[in-house]
Amino acid sequence: METNSLYIKGILKYQNIETGFWTIVEKTGKVFRILNPDIELYKDDLIVEAEIEIDENNMSVFMMGIPIKIIKIIID
Repeated sequence: METNSLYIKGILKYQNIETGFWTIVEKTGKVFRILNPDIELYKDDLIVEAEIEIDENNMSVFMMGIPIKIIKIIID
């Protein structure tokens, strides 16, 4: 099965809205909302590179960021 994965680089940010969620913010300002965070590894303001898959079918109360699933993440 072929995946439509993309590679992004940005800063990991915790958004303390409602129940809270993690995002990756690119240098351009584009925000990606992480659907499957590995909470034990994540810390605010880490620079990361990630292989992602956009989840176009995701519905959420959060009105911020493009919903993504992390395939692989590298913390710089």
